[in-house]
Formats: sequence, structure tokens, C-alpha cells
Amino acid sequence: LKKYLASLLCHKKFGTEFVTHGGVQRMLEVPRPSVAATGVSMCLYYLAYNEDAMERVCLLPYPVLSDMVKYALWLLECSHDSGHCHATLFFAQTFSFRAVLELFDADDGLRKLINLLSTLPILRAEEAELLNDDEVFGSRQTVKHTLMALRKYFSAHLFIRADAVRRSLARNMGSTPPVPVPAYKALSLSMDGFSDNVDLLLEHTSMAVNWAPLEMMHNLQGFTLILQVIALSADWRAYSCRSDVTRLALEMLFILTVNPKAKLALNEQIATPSGDMMSGMRLLLRAAEGELVSDIDIQFAALYVICNCVYKPKPTGNTPLARSNVRTKTPHRSEKHDEITTKMWSSVRSSNGIKVLLSLLLVKTPLVSADKIRALACKALCGLSKSDKIKQVIGKLQLFNSGQLQILMREPILEDNMADHMSFCKYAASLLERVTGKPLGNTTVAVPSLSRITKADVVAQTRITYPEKELLQLIYNHLVSKGLDETAKHLLTEAKLPSPKPALASPIGSQKRPISSSVSINTPSTPTMSKYRYAEPVTPSLKRLLPDTLSKEEGDEEDDDDDDDEDDDDDDDDDDDDADDVEIMMSDHDDFESDDDDDVMMF
Repeated sequence: LKKYLASLLCHKKFGTEFVTHGGVQRMLEVPRPSVAATGVSMCLYYLAYNEDAMERVCLLPYPVLSDMVKYALWLLECSHDSGHCHATLFFAQTFSFRAVLELFDADDGLRKLINLLSTLPILRAEEAELLNDDEVFGSRQTVKHTLMALRKYFSAHLFIRADAVRRSLARNMGSTPPVPVPAYKALSLSMDGFSDNVDLLLEHTSMAVNWAPLEMMHNLQGFTLILQVIALSADWRAYSCRSDVTRLALEMLFILTVNPKAKLALNEQIATPSGDMMSGMRLLLRAAEGELVSDIDIQFAALYVICNCVYKPKPTGNTPLARSNVRTKTPHRSEKHDEITTKMWSSVRSSNGIKVLLSLLLVKTPLVSADKIRALACKALCGLSKSDKIKQVIGKLQLFNSGQLQILMREPILEDNMADHMSFCKYAASLLERVTGKPLGNTTVAVPSLSRITKADVVAQTRITYPEKELLQLIYNHLVSKGLDETAKHLLTEAKLPSPKPALASPIGSQKRPISSSVSINTPSTPTMSKYRYAEPVTPSLKRLLPDTLSKEEGDEEDDDDDDDEDDDDDDDDDDDDADDVEIMMSDHDDFESDDDDDVMMF
């Protein structure tokens, strides 16, 4: 009968009607322990998948809802293995409802859930050898379901904690706080959502210290238990859900490592299936490089945890949240956080983490996920670079000195992953800025900044040469133009520059003067030029229009083509314009100087 009822509860309409007509109260009247109680666990599991029905359940009177949670917790501890399984899945689906979550905590539910996991014989090598295949499979399934429930449990608490931080920030800044989620409504517990919540709590570490669920997890040695599951699940090669178990455990650690105690737990030694002892950080690095289990989601999850461990938050003493919590802070808390972060840096370095992360910067496969792997590895290196010792080690690597990192930043491996590539560029630019000590500016695009660094490097290494005499001559001309005649005269004498030629004087009271036919104009590097020809100096920019005897030219032009009046007019106009240009040039500039040989130098 219970199996038939469970199959009907899969339908939304039937599920909501079942709750409305008192079906939950009747179901909870089934005595325990009994065989029928195991059927109740199945009904609760299928009912939990119906979100509309669960909202109605959360609106039931408090005694009914409390009895339902207590019934499920009893199934978790005392019932048959199938009852354990369905009760665990029931909580995995209902932790997103705050009404159920609060009742679960009130009945010490986390301890019971951890006990279910820690007492499994499969986690102890001497007992696991005595199990048959069915028992081994059942135990592995229980591990998977328990991890699902624990991840959902901590995700829900993380959401509530982050929501409290956002409200506090909004209240202190005078802005509108986020709309609260009613206790009977399901929380949004997507992967992207709780990733943002983790980042928020990492920025405000004080909100993650005195956190009851994490303190309970620490007291129950839950952090070490999760690491043990990761190490053992890697050896479950015959189990089809091996990757799911490892991924769920790593995602749990991603949430838990917002707490400093969870970070320190990663330094403890864990027994591997081969009998060797390995630190938790080394285990994470093996998972990150794909050595533990060849699964891209496991690599992502491991890199997320490593990024949390090496992250050092910015000083928040002047933030509104820090000022509002100043009375609750214990002395030297920031020093303790810095000490823990330093220990995590040393742990990553001693576990060969720098080499692993650098190798992940160069990955090109799998094509779809390589850009995200690079971004996460670069983010972890950014956190490590805040250590002076590690920054010095990274700065000597060829990846940074040969420009290889800049080459990686030019384009993504897959064009569709541009968002991941931009994230990689952001962290790579920050990493280069810390390692090189050169600021990249307030640009959001890292590649142009790195291009400017490369160009500046080229310019700095380029040797620029120039004739000293020319430089001194330019200085002399500048001094003369500024009226510093005495200083210019001393420079002329000491530098043994050629004597300046007297400038051509123009008649007083006239703006234009006729050009003498005996005057010829030369450039310093060219012979005397004929009328209206261009000089041929070293560079085209030094070309000058060099007039000879204007009067003779005008006469010649006037005698040409007497039979054509229109051509005569055009030629006369051109000659007049040229003559005016030359006269203006000669009168406006004092750059023409004559010597005894009738040479004129023009600067």
C-alpha cells in the first residue's frame, strides 16, 4: 500500500491534495518500529520532490511539521537500510525549506547525519574486507546520499548566513536590503549562487567564525571524515557513481573552507587505500590535476577549495560591516587569520602545489573546460603570490620572464568560453603586477596593459645614440631663442661650436624687401641650388624651396607663350604667388645667414 501511495505522490495534483486533506497526519500515525515505517520513508521521499506539496507541508501546524522531521530522523538512525536511504534523500530535498532546516537543527540532526556516515563499515579497511558485493554497493550508496544531504544542508546555511551579511551591509550603507525568503519557500541553492555566497563570506571572515553548523562539524571531526571519503572513493573503480561521491565531498569542502578551522584540517594526514599517509592539501592537488579521478568537475571542485585556502581577504576595518561588529571581535583575530593563511601557503608549497598550478595554466584539453581550469589555477596563484617567499619563487620562473603568460592571454582556447578567458586575464594581470612590482593601471582588459609593459621593456633595452654636436647646437639655439645670450656664448666657447653667421637685416619700416640676385641659399649638407629647386638632404623632412634670382625668373615667365592670353595670366599668377612666398620666407625668419663665401645656412 505504501509503495502504491508513493507512486501516486509523484504527481503534483495528487501530492497537494494529499497534504490538504490531512494525509501527512495520517501517515505519521504509522507505528515505529515496523515494516510499514520503511514504507513511510519512501512516501516522504517522493513527497519531498513535489515543491508545491512541500510548501503546503511547511504551512501545516508546528506540531505536525515537527513530528514529521522527528519521524524522518528516527528513520535515519534506527530503520532498515532502505529507510536510511529514503530518509537521507528526503532531507537532501527539504533542507532548502528553512522551516524544515530549523527543526532539523533543533533535534540535533547534523550529529545523526554525521554518525550515519562515520559508522559505515566501508570506511574502515579491516571491516570492509568482510562485506559482500551487495553490502559494499549499499554502503557506497549511503555515502553518496549522505554527502548529498550534507552538501544541501551547508548550502542552505550558507545562503542564510550570506543573506544576513547582505542585510547588514545594506542597513549600514542606507540601501534597500534584499527581500527575505519566507520559511515555507525553497531557497535558491544553485552552484553559481552558493559560489557567490562563499566569496562574500571570505571577504567578511568574522561572519564565518562563530557559525554553529561549522563548529559542530569541527567537534565531530567531520572535516577529516570528508577527506577520508575523498581518499577512499578514488579507489572505488567498480562503482559507477565514484566521481559523484568525490565531487560532492569536494563541494562540501568548498563551503566549509570559509571557516579557518576547516582550512587547518587540510594539513592533517589522511590514510590512503594503499596504506600511505598523505596530507589533505596534497590530496586536493592530486584531484586538481586529474590524478585522483579523471573527471573535469572534480578538478573544478578541487581548484575551488584550493582558492579558498590560499585566499587572504583585504583589510575590512573601514567597512560598514566591520564597524558594526567592532564590539564582537576578539583581540588579535586578524593576526590569527593571517597566521592560518601563512600555514596554508606553506602547505601548498610543501605539497608541490606551485608546480601543479603552473602546469594547469598550460592545459589545452579538454577543449570545453580548459579556459576555466586556467582561470581557477591563476586565481590560486594570485592568492599564493601574496606570500613574499612564494612571489620571489614565481618571479624567477620562465613562464613569467619569457612572455609565455602574455601569449596565453591573447585569445581563449575556445571562443565560446570568453567569460572564463576574461577571468583568466584578470587574475593573470594581477599576478604579473604582484610578481613584477609594476602597476598595470586601472584597466579591465589585461592584454593591452601587458602589451604596454612589453613595449616599455623594449624601449628600456633599446640603446639610443645621437651626435653630441647636434645636441649642443640645439641647446645653443634654444638658449638664444630664450634671450640667454651670455649662457649661449659660454656654451659656444666651451663646446667649440661653429660661430653663428650674422642674420640678414631687413630694412626698417618695410615688411618686405627685394631679394638680391647675388644672394644664394645653401643647406649645410648640399651644394648651391639653382632657382626654385628642392634640396636633397638626408631626410625628406628637410626639403626647402630654394629661390635664386626672382627678378630673372619673373622676366622669363612673362616672355613665355605670348600668343595665349589665358596661359600668360596663369603663369603670371603663379610667379606672383611664388615671389610672395619667398619674400615672406625671407622676411619672417632670421634663419638665413651669410658668410664670406656667400653661403647661407638655414636652421
